[in-house]
Amino acid sequence: GLKSNQFAVWNFLGWNVDSTVSFCMKGNYNSLTDENGNIVPVYSTIDENGTHFIFEAAHIPAYGYRVYTAHLTQDEMKSSISSDYVLENKYIKAQLDDNGHLVSI
Repeated sequence: GLKSNQFAVWNFLGWNVDSTVSFCMKGNYNSLTDENGNIVPVYSTIDENGTHFIFEAAHIPAYGYRVYTAHLTQDEMKSSISSDYVLENKYIKAQLDDNGHLVSI
């Protein structure tokens, strides 16, 4: 069976599917991995109902499913200021001008 931090995305069609998934689950999480341990790019928010995920579920087999595992990882929460006008973390780098306006991502 599935653990409390896992969920399955089902495909009831007769062909493989790639699909955007919007999902909410109890608990506080900020990342997803697939059944092979690969990191899945995800947008997540946390509120009083739990964690809301939006991600692309790729290669869901015909009449089958893929299992995803939610994680709370501290590495993804870390960010740094690399200069006076640059903010970056593991996934994104943003540069600001002298007025604090976004120049590039």
